[in-house]
Amino acid sequence: KLDFEDSGITSMDERFLQNLFTILEKNYSYPQFNSNVFSKAAGLSMMQLHRKISALTRHSTGDFIRSYRLNVAAQMLRKESGTVAEIAYDVGFNSPSYFTECFRKQFGLRPSEFT
Repeated sequence: KLDFEDSGITSMDERFLQNLFTILEKNYSYPQFNSNVFSKAAGLSMMQLHRKISALTRHSTGDFIRSYRLNVAAQMLRKESGTVAEIAYDVGFNSPSYFTECFRKQFGLRPSEFT
């Protein structure tokens, strides 16, 4: 569970974000899980979901999904749960090279350098 106590996020927004994280937790490994599928799972239009995520996190819906996937991948890398390519596919990326590019942008290191 995330702690939003000092973030200025209301309890309603906290419940909304917790719901989004629950949806992500169940679906992040599917490469076809994108903003459109996410919005349907959340029961919102793509624009409503984008506006709400953007207002609460300052990220686009796609960035929100990608960041979640990369954080899961970082945990998997720390646990040495597979090769970089295996982990890339496990978290829903179709291309290990694109995964590496995104990972480096988010964490400043290549996945193979991350511990």
